[in-house]
Formats: sequence, C-alpha cells, structure tokens
Amino acid sequence: MEALWGCEILGAVKGKHRGGRKDDLIYGVSTDTRHVAPGELFVALKGDKFDGHDFVAEAVEREAAGVLVSKNVGSLPEDVLVIQVKDTTKALGMLARYYREKLPAKVVAVTGTNGKTTTKDMLQYLLSPTISMVSTIGNFNNHIGVPLSIFRMEPYHDLAVIEMGTSSPGEILWLSWIAQPDIGVLTNISEAHLKGLGSVEGVAKAKAELLENLTPGGTLIFNADNFWCKMIAKGFPGRKLSFGIHEPANIRGRNLQEIDGKMTFCINDRHTVNLSTFGIHNAYNALAALTVCYELGLNLAELAQGLKEFKLPPMRMERHSVKGVTIIMDAYNANPSSMEMALDEYSGMKVPGRKFFVCGDMAELGDESPKLHRKLGLRIAQSGVNFLLATGEHAGAVARAAKRGGMPGEKVMVFDRDNGLCDFAVAKLKKGDAVLIKGSRCMRLEELFDKLRGDLKKKADD
Repeated sequence: MEALWGCEILGAVKGKHRGGRKDDLIYGVSTDTRHVAPGELFVALKGDKFDGHDFVAEAVEREAAGVLVSKNVGSLPEDVLVIQVKDTTKALGMLARYYREKLPAKVVAVTGTNGKTTTKDMLQYLLSPTISMVSTIGNFNNHIGVPLSIFRMEPYHDLAVIEMGTSSPGEILWLSWIAQPDIGVLTNISEAHLKGLGSVEGVAKAKAELLENLTPGGTLIFNADNFWCKMIAKGFPGRKLSFGIHEPANIRGRNLQEIDGKMTFCINDRHTVNLSTFGIHNAYNALAALTVCYELGLNLAELAQGLKEFKLPPMRMERHSVKGVTIIMDAYNANPSSMEMALDEYSGMKVPGRKFFVCGDMAELGDESPKLHRKLGLRIAQSGVNFLLATGEHAGAVARAAKRGGMPGEKVMVFDRDNGLCDFAVAKLKKGDAVLIKGSRCMRLEELFDKLRGDLKKKADD
C-alpha cells in the first residue's frame, strides 16, 4: 500500500480527530492485531462475536501508528492517531474507495454463483508472469475482504482482480462502489444464498448491482449459456463480451473432451485448451478468464496453452487415490447448481468399482431448503451412485427422496457425521471404488475427508 497522510484518512472516512498526529504517514491498514505491522492503521471492526475495540491496546503495543474506532477507547500514547466514526466497517470501505481512486490500475471484478474463486485464480495464474498485478487472496470477497484487497494495490500495479460475493441485497453495490471496476465478470447465476436473496431472481438482481459501478466505458463479460446472465447483459448499454459452450459467444468452447481425467477443448475453433482437471464447469471458468484476457488485448493462443499446469484451489474436485480408492473432495461449498455439476461429472467418471456419495447439506437456502434438498435426492437417484451416505440437518429429506427416486433402501444411509459415517465407509470401500464428498463449508467435510483418508491407509496396512 502507498502511504497516506493521517489527514487524508480523516477526510476520506469523514471521521472525528480524537488524538494523535494527523501529519504523519500511515503505511498500511489492518483489521487483525495478529498481523498489524508498525506504522499501520488498525481498524477496530465489530461483529456478532467479536469487538476489535478490545484489541486496540494490543495494536498500539505492536506499534500501530493510528486506530480507527467507533467509541472511546481510553487513553493512548499522544503520537497515535485516533479517528472516531459511527461505523468502522463502512469507514473501511470508504477509505478503500478513496485509495482506489488514487491508483491507475485497471480493476477486474468477478462475481457469480459458482466459479468466482477459480476464475480469479486462473486470471492470476495466466497474467501475473507478464503483468504487475494483485488479486483477492483465497475467497476473501466480502465487505472486509474487498477493501483489504484494494489496500494490497501499489501505484506500480497495472491490474487487480477482485472477487465479490454476496448473501443479501446491496452488498455487490457497495463492493463495486469501493472497487470501481473497469471490467465486470458474471460467471453464472443460480440458486444460492436464498435465505438472504429470496429467489434465483433475487440472486440475479444482487449480481446485477455490479453494473451500476462499472467505470465509464467499462466492459461486462458474461456467460452466454446462463439465462440470468443473458438477461442482465441484455439490459446493459455498454460494451459486453460473452463466453459459452452451447450458445453463440465471443469466446466459445467447442469439441469438449475428457481424457484421463483432464478436460480439453478448442476456443473459437482455433486455440486448444488443455486443463489439468476435469469438469465442464472448469471449462466455463477457463472461458471466463480467457475472455478477460481477450478484452485486455492479450494473445489467446499463448494463454490457452498456459492453463495446462493450472491447479484448482483446495477442495474443488480434488482427486486423491488412497490405497486403490479414488476420493473426489469437492467440499469447499455447495448449492443446487454446484451439486448438479458435481454429480454430472461423477456420473461420467469411469471407475472399475462402485460409486459412493457422501452428501452434506446445502446451506443458506432459506425457505426453499427442504424442497431443494428433496430435489437433490431425486437427482442422486438418477446419477448412477451406488451408495448414498447422507449427513446433516437435511440428510433425511435427501435420503427419502433418493429412495422415492428408485435407489434401493439398503444403499441409502443417514448418519450423524461424527457417529459412524466414516467407519461405515471404510468398512464398505474396496479397491477400485470411488467416493465423492460434497457439502457446504458449514459441514466441515474436510475433517471427515482427513479421517477417511487416514482410516483407509490404516485399514490397508493392517
């Protein structure tokens, strides 16, 4: 981050000066005292289960040059800048917007129901060798993560790729106001976060907020195969580029093939793309990333070849072989469309043995949750899965629907995750079998995966 004067920060957040020197430079912004560095501004955020104001003294001990607070925090050293505002979270965003306006870099904002992080990571992988850039770390894509990503930008950077997520109306509007993107990417839109957004139409409206803060002359990049993305693009009067597979698009994938667990396709009948992973959804992510590259004026032929060594982010269709058993770990998150895509890929996967599915809940679906979990159960019954091991609050609904869909009752099991699921799977799994593990992050299925992998190794060694 380029240093800012204390008086700049005071004006940017429209705060009140409660002490310290306004004419000193601030060299960074932190919201976590564990990582605050000397000379930085500590922003005391307040959440449901924490209050950053409790750690102001610790931040000062770590030589923070200033603190941004929303209440009196007592006596501090006279050289520590103290700025008070009504809402420190809002002030964090206001300061990030001020800082963004000082920078010449282009900003690419990536949003959508699925594929945001992978698309963002593909762009980082493709562009960082030749372009000075930053991107969102992990999936830090909310009202805290986006400002902190902006603060990672330096004046010498030419590009920033910022991921934006939402679970309620107005969030993308705020995040895009902060980031002022030059290019906006809509990966896809489907049912997710319905607890806050109500319906898939509500999801579409929330994602469409991105367009309201595209810079003048900005470009919208959208999925031509997705109904809601097309509807949003139809109402956008500015420059737009599309990507897709089934419908005509500016960057179109054709001749998709999966060979030895790796996806291969051709873009615009000219350039071959070889991915190191499988799944049509990853082909869409690659197309989205390559369309951004095209808009930036880069050579698609070279970049298409560049994805050959790209590795997916953790817990996204990771394939592990454990003593002859194939485990597909796809438990980063789950919603109806990502479940559908995972089951499609799993159905097409050739294994010598049987297919097991460890199915966790899909979270944040609101009043639609029971219906969507029943729908998932019916889909599982049609997928060719041999054993369903359901766990979570909605496991019973998924299991009953799978049985109604035709799965034999003796092959449909419901478990309390910590009570028998792993033991049952280890007892049943044989060499040549495969197991897909998928559910929302709140299910913490990575813990089950670690136990399953360890127990399978132990079983084979006994």
